[in-house]
Amino acid sequence: MTSFVDADVLLGHYPFRQLPYGNQEPAQLKAYLQSKGIVRAAVSSLHALFYTDPQQGNDEHLAAIAQDNFFIPVAVINPSLPNWRRGLDKSRQAYGVTMVRLAPSYHNYDVSALFALECIQEVARQGLQVSIVKRIEDERMHHTLMKVAAPENSAILAAAASVDQPLLVHGAYFRELSELAPAANLRFDIAFVETIDTLAKATEIVPPSRLLFSSHAPFFYPEGAINKVQMWHSSAADQTQVASEGLAALLGLSLPT
Repeated sequence: MTSFVDADVLLGHYPFRQLPYGNQEPAQLKAYLQSKGIVRAAVSSLHALFYTDPQQGNDEHLAAIAQDNFFIPVAVINPSLPNWRRGLDKSRQAYGVTMVRLAPSYHNYDVSALFALECIQEVARQGLQVSIVKRIEDERMHHTLMKVAAPENSAILAAAASVDQPLLVHGAYFRELSELAPAANLRFDIAFVETIDTLAKATEIVPPSRLLFSSHAPFFYPEGAINKVQMWHSSAADQTQVASEGLAALLGLSLPT
């Protein structure tokens, strides 16, 4: 059975609908993911997308998972706020985060703005992985009073050009890979990448080393992304690269044996 390291799991309550399964309790979420063959999971606070200060979401959820090696705590940072450096420092020191998640559309800023680029550069300078949220839900599912447009690809390309280190893009559609592919330091999770024979087609655009397994739980069932890997007619090395080794390399993780 293939082991998976999950690049994108969210913990908390979504205000607009009930999600497919409970994700309020870390122990319950861990047991569910482990039952699917997921051995590590990068987890961020869903509440941090909606709170005025995302650090409140980080404090709420990362404190609950920081001592469990199954979870990889991810801090949500809003660089348009004057206190983002304080939130970053606390998340590193108190919760041991190795990844920082930016959600420009939910926090209403342009990720290519100077202040955002300065944040990305500082996070990268500290040796942390930066991820940029393209979307957390298909736009057709958005609440009628909260239509959230995805960040422009041009803005993400500008962010990628501002640093030498890899940047991870969460939630890109298949059609967006071609536009973003020229930035060689961009990595992509596969949760929203959908087409016939998904990974065979995606690896015609970017190599397996730039694709990461992501369940995007609890919005999606993990089986969706798992099947993309297991039904991909490629080498075992390529499957393992996407399933686990890609994120492990980015974050310097030691994987369970």
